[in-house]
Amino acid sequence: FEKAQDYDLKVQRELLAENYKLEMKSVMSHYVDTETPYPWKSGAEILSKDELEKRDKWQSLFMPSGAMVVGRVDAEHWLTFGTPEILPLLYGNQPILMTNNQSEAVVRIGKLNKNYGSEEARALNWSTLPAGYDMQVRMSGLVWPEASQRIANSAYLTRERLGRGQVILFSGQPNFRGATRGTTRLWLNALVYGSGLGTSLKVNP
Repeated sequence: FEKAQDYDLKVQRELLAENYKLEMKSVMSHYVDTETPYPWKSGAEILSKDELEKRDKWQSLFMPSGAMVVGRVDAEHWLTFGTPEILPLLYGNQPILMTNNQSEAVVRIGKLNKNYGSEEARALNWSTLPAGYDMQVRMSGLVWPEASQRIANSAYLTRERLGRGQVILFSGQPNFRGATRGTTRLWLNALVYGSGLGTSLKVNP
């Protein structure tokens, strides 16, 4: 949790890229805009490392066992070829993955829904929920509120460059009993395309 703010900033960049509405007046202005908003000044409470650790220890007691949760997909990534923008994910007591600028979160937990009554950003453990939005985590099954908070915005599928190759990491078992076709496609994309896409192959003369 020492790098919680870095992880949160990565999430905010992704959310802004998908949902930000450009203010054309400031974009086309010839003058410097001194009121430019920054995601780390959203007004949401920043929790201390000790508080994050206490919450995580408590929330880990409420993790689901085989519930379906919402997967938010990076539709432009090669690992998500052939999948919709929202995926049902079979989720159990599995690792909570967070990413920084050295890795890519290809699929994250939770879908943003508009809430015009929410005017302030809110803290979701290590991440921030932007003003004007709620987050849907549960699709079906038993997901305790504590577990929803713990897994919201965490990564289900990550990809990171390593030397001339890469590491593709799933938080759960994407092909468990063949129950979810979408995550099976993610696994197949990693298996089939992973040796070429995203790597730097050595070409012998």
